[in-house]
This record gives sequence, structure tokens and C-alpha cells, in this order.
Amino acid sequence: MKNYKFLQVDIEDRIKFDQFVDDLIEQFPINDLYESTQKIEIETHTHDDFESRLFIEGNATFYFDNSSVDCQAGTYIELPAGLPHSFKYDGGNPLKVLRFFSKSDGWIAKLL
Repeated sequence: MKNYKFLQVDIEDRIKFDQFVDDLIEQFPINDLYESTQKIEIETHTHDDFESRLFIEGNATFYFDNSSVDCQAGTYIELPAGLPHSFKYDGGNPLKVLRFFSKSDGWIAKLL
């Protein structure tokens, strides 16, 4: 199950970055902006739907497939449905993430 995506988009190139965001919104019209400054540690879980997000500000780490990926402004991730993963954000610096969904009820986590 290796069909996940991790891309680093140059957030400083506003034209390309804005086009990337516009393309995602066109592809995934159900989306929201998630913001936090509180520490977050989500246990290993899966979803019946893919998970797709674009980091606008802040740093967090995704864990899956016995590895980790550090996410920062401009990191785009897309995880397939059913892939066990966890997530950690240490708090402090604001976290802003655009999240994209295929269903109006968003992702429903199934803890493992």
C-alpha cells in the first residue's frame, strides 16, 4: 500500500503555490482550514477515506509504514484509505492546514 504522496510546494512562489491550492480545491471541493496552537498527538488509526492536507504554517509529524515525515509550510500529503498512521504536533507555533475531503462528514478515525 505505497500509493501515498508527499510533495513540498514552494510557498514563497505565490503564483505557483496559489495555483496548486486552486487545483486542489477544484479537485476536492469539500475542504476546510484547520488551525491550532495546542499540542496534538493522535494515536495510530485508519480512515475509510483518503486523507489529504496542505500545511500552510507550523510543523508536525506523520508516522506510517515504520517511518515518519516532518511536515512544514508547503508540505502536501495524501494518504490512501486504510493506511495506519498517527500524527503529532508539539504546539506553540500556529498550525494552519488546509484539509481536503471526498465526503461532507470528513475523516472518521478508526483507532487501532
